[in-house]
Amino acid sequence: MNGTTKAANYQIGFPQGPMSVNGTMTAEWQRFFLWMFNRTGSSQGIDGAFVAGQSGQNASDIAALTLLAKEALQDAQLALADAAAIRAEARKALETAEDLAIIRVTTCNARDGSFLNESMVLPTMI
Repeated sequence: MNGTTKAANYQIGFPQGPMSVNGTMTAEWQRFFLWMFNRTGSSQGIDGAFVAGQSGQNASDIAALTLLAKEALQDAQLALADAAAIRAEARKALETAEDLAIIRVTTCNARDGSFLNESMVLPTMI
């Protein structure tokens, strides 16, 4: 051994056609693809620019969705506050109606049959 190394030969001829007449891949193309597989490190390549672009796009999508979520939360909180206010108003209206009904019942004339058509109702109620 003389200690010198020979430079790697990365030159390969480009095959004419990938398929033979019977529909199988030609031996030249099989060798070509094997050479490409070995030449590229025997693994799939990764496109760093694409990955970086996707990361940037994902970050902007996340920021936009976060903003939408915050707006939706604020809208929900406002709707909940409105619902609580409406409930309080309805409760107050119900209490007012109850008070008016009590006042009406307690301040009306006694039902003793002295009013017109009342004498017909009183016996059926008893």
